[in-house]
Amino acid sequence: MNIKLWKTIEVGRNGGESLYFYDIDCDGEKELLYRQSAGLLAQEEYRISDDLDDENFNLLCYTCFKQDGKVIWQVGNPWKQKKPYKNHGEINLTVIADINNDGKTELLYKYHDKLYLRDIRDGELIKEYKLPNDDGWKVVLQRIGENQYNIIVLGAHQMRAYTSDFEPLWEKFGDEEFSAFSFADVDDDGKEELFVADSMYDHDGTLIWKWDHIRHVDFVKVFDINEDGIYEAIFCVCHGDFVIFNINGKELFRDKSFVHPQGFNIGRFMTEIPGYQIFVTNKASLGGSVMLDYNGNKLWEYPCNGYCMTIPNKDKPDMILHKPSPGRMSAELQKEYLEKAKILGYVDLPIEYGKPSSPILLSGNGEILYRFPKLDDQPNDESIAMFSGDQSLAYSSMIDDVDNDGQIEWIVYKRHKVWIFKSEIC
Repeated sequence: MNIKLWKTIEVGRNGGESLYFYDIDCDGEKELLYRQSAGLLAQEEYRISDDLDDENFNLLCYTCFKQDGKVIWQVGNPWKQKKPYKNHGEINLTVIADINNDGKTELLYKYHDKLYLRDIRDGELIKEYKLPNDDGWKVVLQRIGENQYNIIVLGAHQMRAYTSDFEPLWEKFGDEEFSAFSFADVDDDGKEELFVADSMYDHDGTLIWKWDHIRHVDFVKVFDINEDGIYEAIFCVCHGDFVIFNINGKELFRDKSFVHPQGFNIGRFMTEIPGYQIFVTNKASLGGSVMLDYNGNKLWEYPCNGYCMTIPNKDKPDMILHKPSPGRMSAELQKEYLEKAKILGYVDLPIEYGKPSSPILLSGNGEILYRFPKLDDQPNDESIAMFSGDQSLAYSSMIDDVDNDGQIEWIVYKRHKVWIFKSEIC
């Protein structure tokens, strides 16, 4: 696998868990936009349980860089304490798009109990809107026409819809966590239906169907996995089952063997098998991953815990970029999965505490194609206890065409530095 380090970018104390690339000055090279915040912990309900100090609770800083590390603009103040700030569930609190259909790209985000809209070019505030409360885990866009969107705020106990001008449309309340979501225009009317938690809603928020389950839904995706022209709805239930429904809410498949299915990736990982395959990941503290065909048959197992993303590979089988989370399992589970790795023929996987945790590239058959090298020249402070939502001691990874040359680049980053790799994969 021909992957080579292309450039590194020092960001000092301005980096965070959420990194985005966008060409804001139209020079053909994408700029970097980092967010620092406590994420969903910046809500009163979670502040108490996670014991956040004032600086951590009120942290919000967006910093836009050129690829040479030069700061173009910054909103807010970066973290100043020596210890890492706590963060969890931040990635879906930022949206970059032409929100209001004016031909310009905006930055939309939530902070505490407000929505903000800024000019992506210079960070200037366009408007802000006070929400009824601070319950909001995710801010996402629902397409309702060509270049037209509604803004959906998803929280622990509510879901609220707004126009692109922040005008309230409709709202839903309940004990179910309104966090997992997938939007798709399943009836071809040009407006996306909403699959949120355990329910399907029409584009206007009208409930179409709902199903019963043990705990909250961790992940949902609407996709035509068998390529018959009809969508399926696929669910992961916390400490529950992996379930597939048809678009009318009829159960097609259920697998009770997962410890805690928390997410999955869909791709053409094994082209010799019809349709798409589904790579299901257990919660990182509870187990590894399993590849399924669209009927739910198990194809192979990968015993290393962590989270993954699908890597498109042009006319070849898609691949999987895996970010390990070693040390999160109990000692007993570590022992079990180390033995399982040995049986399955995997060598030196980062399962146990202390193992290197840089990303791993897998083929659709589970073969390790590439291990990203240990890159960090900043030693970890082992005196700081690792908080479950604090990623300052771990690598994050993503892909993007950062120089607009038609080829994807591989990005590995931490809070202080970015490493960009070149490859031959499109």
